[in-house]
Amino acid sequence: MAEHILRSRLAESPLNWRISSAGTHAVEHTEIMPNAAKILDRMGIDTAGFRSRRVNRQLIGEADLILTAEQRQRELIAAVEPAARRRTFTLLQFARFVDDPDRDGELRTGRELLHLALEMQGASQPPAHSEDLADPVGGPRRGYRVCADLIETAIDSILGYTDWRPA
Repeated sequence: MAEHILRSRLAESPLNWRISSAGTHAVEHTEIMPNAAKILDRMGIDTAGFRSRRVNRQLIGEADLILTAEQRQRELIAAVEPAARRRTFTLLQFARFVDDPDRDGELRTGRELLHLALEMQGASQPPAHSEDLADPVGGPRRGYRVCADLIETAIDSILGYTDWRPA
């Protein structure tokens, strides 16, 4: 869902970000989960043609930034490619790191956001709550809606600090 929501937010922007997704436990070439497709459809996001793929060393190596749903997935990425640990965050963690109330209205490029998050990663204390997105797979549609809302909020927060702001 995160890939689709981010793509929809970037569709009208001048940002030239390459977005892709892969699952740590994905079954290759499967369609999006029906409940996820229904939630995204209600948000006006088309998921036709989506096919899952499993994360691999090449995909990890090509990525400037890797965002996961859960800390456990972050650890799995690091197990496949230890050098990727530093540029891998949970989505909620990355949103927290770039949420800079002292930025004085200064907007940043995507690369600057990554550098800010890397600085914060070393200086930040763990949050009092989990920064994992609950996996809605196998659950009711409401779980997908809650997950989509959290993803949407995190993405909008991140984009709010870029040199382009969503409408």
